[in-house]
Amino acid sequence: MTTEQLQALTVAGPRGRVGQPRNTAALVAFLCSADGGWVNGQLLYSDGGLHA
Repeated sequence: MTTEQLQALTVAGPRGRVGQPRNTAALVAFLCSADGGWVNGQLLYSDGGLHA
């Protein structure tokens, strides 16, 4: 990702930052846990609020 792309995504995102690998890891950990056991057949957007 270029510096320009990174800056554009940072400004465009409602959280004011780009996603990090830990963000995806947290979702995967939840889905693999007992708490996420009832979630199935869903399309989950893990994009920090960029998806409209």
